Amino acid sequence: MSTELGTLILGVLVIVVVGAIAWGAVARGRASGLKISVAKLLDVQVTVGAETREAVGDDVRAAAAGRGQTLDTAAVNVPASVHLGRILWVDDHPDNNLHESIAFERLGLAVTKTTHADGAMEYLRSLRYSVVITNWGRQDGTQVADFVRQVASSYPDATVIVYTSPAQVAAGDASRSGADVVTADPQELLGSVFLRLSSAS
Repeated sequence: MSTELGTLILGVLVIVVVGAIAWGAVARGRASGLKISVAKLLDVQVTVGAETREAVGDDVRAAAAGRGQTLDTAAVNVPASVHLGRILWVDDHPDNNLHESIAFERLGLAVTKTTHADGAMEYLRSLRYSVVITNWGRQDGTQVADFVRQVASSYPDATVIVYTSPAQVAAGDASRSGADVVTADPQELLGSVFLRLSSAS
């Protein structure tokens, strides 16, 4: 049985059991009302096996190599467990982040990609995302600093990460945009996402 199917079955069982217990308490008069946070009920933490951690490490090293960077084999730190969450990735060239996306997906994280700020805002209005990742240089005419500020003010629970080139990080414009994290390092990107998802639980 796949990990995703097992997680889904477990989630449904938890909901059914909690619902039955709560209904029983209300029916027997032990409780006059019931309040259940679905967000907390569906907070799932997945244990990451050694083989998957190694594969994610390989993905991060491949991402670094694609950016002209070298990572020490021991330097890639993949946690033993991950809280599931949703990532919105805005980049007009999404395949530039192929290895990073694969790393997140291997860990069970949902990655939604869009190439335009307008599409990103529609996704954000419709679905809940823990993390929004954007590149800095955009060819769709979007002022990325304005996009970052709009996301930060309209969706304060989402961590905004600018993932860009070392030259753009050094220039400092992205750092002044109001993003929570600005990085060109795939390992720092992964670590920032893990930190956000662990603090959301």
